[in-house]
Amino acid sequence: MSHGHDDNERSLSISWPFTFAGLCLTIALSWFCLGFAIADRKPVGETTVEGPTKLAGHYSGFWFLLILGALSIAFGIIVNMTRDRQRA
Repeated sequence: MSHGHDDNERSLSISWPFTFAGLCLTIALSWFCLGFAIADRKPVGETTVEGPTKLAGHYSGFWFLLILGALSIAFGIIVNMTRDRQRA
């Protein structure tokens, strides 16, 4: 076990908030890049571009996912510190 040699699952720290934060940050980066990719589309052999040229909620979605990831990290830190103090 990562925390000593006991087999008690209560002695392990939780890691799901950090995994969720990594997922949020990965999706935020993808959303940010996708927004610019859609905006930078150029016509191929034609004078107009078919389809959307803006991603709805480009910046707001990016900031929402960043804040959600940061809150998840803060939640994970607080929960793990609380559990550590209860064990002592």
